[in-house]
Amino acid sequence: MSRLIRTVQRWLATRLKKLVRWVETWPTHSLSRFYRTTIPNIRQSMTRLWSVVPKLKPFASVPKLIVENPQSDKKRSTYPLLRQSYFFGRDPNQSQIQIKHTSVSGQHFSLHRTESGNYKILDENSRYGLYYRGQQVKEHFLKPGDKLSLADPRLADVVTLTYEYPAPLPHRLEKGSAYAAIAIALGLGLLFLTPILPNVSRLPELNLKPTVVLARGGEELFNPLTFSPEFKHRNSQRLKDFPQAVRDALLASEDSRFYWHPGVDPLGITRAIALRGSGQVQGASTLTQQVARSLFPYVGGSEFTLTRKIREALVALKLEIFHSKDFVLLAYLNNIYLGDRIYGFLDAAPIYFGKPLGQTNLQEAATLVTLLPQPNRFAYGMCDRDSSVHQELKNARDRVIERMADQGRIKAQEAVNATRTPIQPSPDFCRNLDAVQKAPYLTDYTLYREFPKLLAMKADEGNFVISSTLDYPLQREATASLERALAQHGIPERFDQGAILTLDAQTGGILAMVGGRNYSPGSFNRAIDAQRQPGSTFKLFTYLAALEKGIEPSDRFSCAALVWQGQSYDPCQRAGAQGSISVAQGFALSENPIALRLAQKVTIPTVLETAKRLGVSSALEQTPGVILGQSEVTLLEMTRAYTAIANGGKLVRAHTIAQIQDSNRCTDNQQVESCTVIYKSDLEPQAQQQKIQLEDTQALTQMLQQVVDEGTGTNATLAGVSVAGKTGTTDDRRDLWFIGFLPQQQWVTGVWLGNDSGEATNSESSRAAQVWADYMAKAIRQ
Repeated sequence: MSRLIRTVQRWLATRLKKLVRWVETWPTHSLSRFYRTTIPNIRQSMTRLWSVVPKLKPFASVPKLIVENPQSDKKRSTYPLLRQSYFFGRDPNQSQIQIKHTSVSGQHFSLHRTESGNYKILDENSRYGLYYRGQQVKEHFLKPGDKLSLADPRLADVVTLTYEYPAPLPHRLEKGSAYAAIAIALGLGLLFLTPILPNVSRLPELNLKPTVVLARGGEELFNPLTFSPEFKHRNSQRLKDFPQAVRDALLASEDSRFYWHPGVDPLGITRAIALRGSGQVQGASTLTQQVARSLFPYVGGSEFTLTRKIREALVALKLEIFHSKDFVLLAYLNNIYLGDRIYGFLDAAPIYFGKPLGQTNLQEAATLVTLLPQPNRFAYGMCDRDSSVHQELKNARDRVIERMADQGRIKAQEAVNATRTPIQPSPDFCRNLDAVQKAPYLTDYTLYREFPKLLAMKADEGNFVISSTLDYPLQREATASLERALAQHGIPERFDQGAILTLDAQTGGILAMVGGRNYSPGSFNRAIDAQRQPGSTFKLFTYLAALEKGIEPSDRFSCAALVWQGQSYDPCQRAGAQGSISVAQGFALSENPIALRLAQKVTIPTVLETAKRLGVSSALEQTPGVILGQSEVTLLEMTRAYTAIANGGKLVRAHTIAQIQDSNRCTDNQQVESCTVIYKSDLEPQAQQQKIQLEDTQALTQMLQQVVDEGTGTNATLAGVSVAGKTGTTDDRRDLWFIGFLPQQQWVTGVWLGNDSGEATNSESSRAAQVWADYMAKAIRQ
């Protein structure tokens, strides 16, 4: 019988190939006439037919609980669930539904309807417990098809529960008709577009490349892994050279219906398109589609568009007409990108685990598959067990193993044993990671935060060249300056962390980013994410609002103490408690009474509106304390706000990506310049927005220069170079700030020093100014 089936299959495949080849030889004029006449007629007929088909209204379906009781005369009982809650047990006085069984308690479990319409099951302190997938649970949110037992399932004659909640019949019909429509559309497209689809009878080599991040000037920000000189890429022509565990893990994780679908998963495509509109990143490609995208330029690169997805699906369907499933799977296993310069599972196993692929165990095979969505990020986090990325990798690996068990590819106990095993990469591999990245905080931000927002997909899918805004000489000096400050002054002055951020005031490009000391994959980025009180650096917005209201830098205000909204504020500390000083002098000496009196004149809402106008998006309190910098903001927000002063009043969007190229579409694979550009930052709409009048920025620049020349920022002085900036210190000196710029270079740099715990330091903001000067003095000599 099986021989007959194979014979019929071969006969059908031969006839289908002949049909496709016949269509490919159609004269062009016949195809053109078909498009001009037949397709419009079919579309018009389908529209008329659909208009007379009655629309089905959805009707309610009822969830059911099926109880199988081997000790009951009626072995199987079905209970429709209509109420909000139910109680089940052996005692009819305690339970609404009685289950007569020796292992069932008087009141064993209860069901409670959730907002979604499904039910949650709760163990009511039963004697023998409630089990789901072999594990005892106290509560569980039921999903259609879930099976539970009212005792350890290893015991004989236990009561089992099955939860069913079928979709209403109209919904099932609608879903089925949608699948049918998609299948018909793809089939027609494959048949009539065959003449313009690529020839797939012979597969070229997979063109999978890593995502590369470049600094300005073309320097790679990733160091390639150090392989042995004799390392060469290995391929296999036999599927059995890839262990069953690797194949099972891949199919369970990436494409569980690989051997059932025709190359395309209509449900996955529909879900991805729907989630694309909600801003979420959702992959929809089967393994065959991934091979099609990697092989054929016709598909159209890596950007997510509906037309590209259709082209990808058509090529995948044609691939599966000409090639077997095993052939497509073999091509994938041999060549898929698995990390920096690593292609295929045969290459990956010796590098990551120091052993041939055939000797890997279940958890190692699952780990290799888990690398696929984000190979660079996960690979660099594999060795650091204390990092959040390592824990994320382990959790993802465990989910792959659990899916293998759920699909019956491995036994439940095998899954338990594998998930209990830690990830143990090769010691040689970990030693090669000593110098992982040249600008790790910026690279992480570029790949895993900015890139997905721009293209709505993951950078680790590969085939991208990202030209960043990073200036590597600046980055190197910023890192060294922070390390020197922490090493020399951190312990005696009681601070152990810091951050430095440099922006190009004209373009908004981030030229350098140091998010802290002791980077590890997934490290907290203090330059971007840390919410800290900015102290007197926030006074910039009060003085700007005052200038815009017509107050002059030479106007004088009292230095005396004041009371505002029930809060007492001390008199001037540096200029003396008596008399008055000018606005410019009050700014230079960072005197609180002057800033507070200016805020009283212009009002707090006006100051907050000014801060929002210059890009501060963090929540700001409408209290006098906000004028002195008590509301928490990020270093990026404050540094970007100062770029508007350095840039003549124009605010720019802070970014790290200048350009993205698709390295799968190059006229010359040896020349990056020949690759297709799919994004450029300077083409972004409203890249620069005028937020401040030019004369006000000029006045503020002069006041900021006075801060450095004769005020609180004298530690930022550079010989022979004009410097403008502002210091900031918070209560108990928990946060030490300096933000300044060089008008001639238009580099705006923010420095923060402090402790992650918020503990007080024994230092001053002058230390942050000194770090800034140390950094800039070396940077301008580059």
